Amino acid sequence: MKERIKWIIVIVLYYTGISYISFLINISFSKLLVVNYHCTPEKFSHIFEQQLAFFRRYYKNCSDLDLLNINKFKKKLFDKPYLIISFDDGLRSNYDYSIPLLEKFGFSGWFFVCPTFINSSRIDDLTANRIFPKQRYDDNRYCIDCDELSGLSNRHYIGSHTSNHHRFTVNDSDEIIKLEVIHSKSELSSMLNLKINSFAWVGGEENHYTKAANKMICLNYDFVFTTLVNAKYSNVNFKNIPRTNIESSFSKELFLFQISGILDLIYIFKRTRVNKLLNIKK
Repeated sequence: MKERIKWIIVIVLYYTGISYISFLINISFSKLLVVNYHCTPEKFSHIFEQQLAFFRRYYKNCSDLDLLNINKFKKKLFDKPYLIISFDDGLRSNYDYSIPLLEKFGFSGWFFVCPTFINSSRIDDLTANRIFPKQRYDDNRYCIDCDELSGLSNRHYIGSHTSNHHRFTVNDSDEIIKLEVIHSKSELSSMLNLKINSFAWVGGEENHYTKAANKMICLNYDFVFTTLVNAKYSNVNFKNIPRTNIESSFSKELFLFQISGILDLIYIFKRTRVNKLLNIKK
């Protein structure tokens, strides 16, 4: 029922022009938008390409250096905002179908991967850990492998998404948190001979953000990404960078709604509660 109500709202806002007007106002003042995808199957590549064409029209690519210096950037009314396009779970479909299109449109991808599944990515292992590939592979390898990841590091960025796609809880022991936060970083660094300085929380559910995990994450990573939906209008807190979920299967109506700024307003109270819980400043 909730999905049906949301869909009706999305359609009404799109065809009355409200979503587009809200989007234009939003990009006029925002400095940075970060979006996250999951599986990007071949059958939706044409939709993903249309989304990237839209992004290129209204945004500019954000490199790691741009992100590091973004707080020095003074946003003017007609400047294009920066855009980070991220991908969770390290799925093979990202490598096969999204990377060629990203490079066609001049965007870098930020890939948050779980090292446990890089070399053992059977579909049963993934679904047991709440990773759901939507692209079929006959060889039963569903994640990007080490060689593919290593080849990405010149033009794209790789970060940790925990070791095992772990959603943190208040019951996690220190050993579990260290495994998911510190070991995932060291294992990725060793596998790829690469400095790993970014991390993305797993799951957007409010109860999976915890103080203990946040403390360890912030101590070990320069850039920390959440899924708390908010374009940034002023300075960016590098330990709390919100992302907005997009999927390559989204209709044009839902895609525009997600980035219009309307969803940012809906998430205000959730962001406030999580930030208060974690003692995070804006």
